Amino acid sequence: MNDIQWRDFDTDVDMILEHVSAGTVLRKLESMTRLIYAVGKERFGLRTSSGKKAAGSKKNRRQLEIERLRRDLRNLRKQYVKASELEKIGLQGLRDHLRSRRKELRKAERIRKARREKTRKRARFLSNPYGFVKETLEQKRTGQLSCSREEVEEHLRNTHSDQSRQVEMEGHERIADVPMPEVAFIEGEPTLKEVQDILKKTRSKSAPGPNGIPYKVYK
Repeated sequence: MNDIQWRDFDTDVDMILEHVSAGTVLRKLESMTRLIYAVGKERFGLRTSSGKKAAGSKKNRRQLEIERLRRDLRNLRKQYVKASELEKIGLQGLRDHLRSRRKELRKAERIRKARREKTRKRARFLSNPYGFVKETLEQKRTGQLSCSREEVEEHLRNTHSDQSRQVEMEGHERIADVPMPEVAFIEGEPTLKEVQDILKKTRSKSAPGPNGIPYKVYK
């Protein structure tokens, strides 16, 4: 990465950590490493050295134990065919035990993968909310709308409009009166420092506002 990419990456990761970090110091350190890796992987990808396996291809202890249990169950089935009636009773008990253990490990592995995927998606959303939502919701749609535009507008009008919104409601004893403001609202133009503070928290790739001027111009 060059200096600009590193600075943007450092700023985005710092902003993400401020929003999601909570709990003890150890938990913050663990979440920090996962988020840094997830954001870096999403933004820059992975680079593998020649002759070496890619990072993440190494199986963990739980996955290795699941494979070992699968092999043991396969061998157990072969022994069951050749065993006597008395031996089959013991083999059935051993088989039930191995199956129960494999079920527990598979459940724990699914939870781990779901938690890891959730962390990765949260990091992607915080680093680029618009792109993540667009990728998630912008899916191919099938079918054809059979009603007219007037019918759609009438349905939206009846569903989302409030015909009584202009009617003043009576007060309620459980609703406290709102006190009048003691400080006058500042109607002057924003100061240079206020503009600078806002620009420090924005990203250059953010969508422009109503004036159509992106943050990159101000920066």
